Amino acid sequence: MRKFRSIAPVFLALFIVGCGGKSANPVLSYQPGDEKRSCEGLKSEIAMNEAEIARLVPYDDATGKNVAL
Repeated sequence: MRKFRSIAPVFLALFIVGCGGKSANPVLSYQPGDEKRSCEGLKSEIAMNEAEIARLVPYDDATGKNVAL
C-alpha cells in the first residue's frame, strides 16, 4: 500500500500533463461584416471550413498520445 501512495502522485501528474494541449483560440460566432455577406458567401465559407476540418482530422493523434502517456 505504501508503494501505491508514492507512485500515485506521479501517475496523477502525468495524467494532468497528458491532458494539456494548445491553448484555446475561440472564434466569435458573429464576425464584423457578416451582415453585409450573402447567404451563398456564408455557405461557401462553412463548406471550406468543413473541408479543412475533414482534411486535418486524420493528422490529429492527440488521443493516442494521451493514452501512451
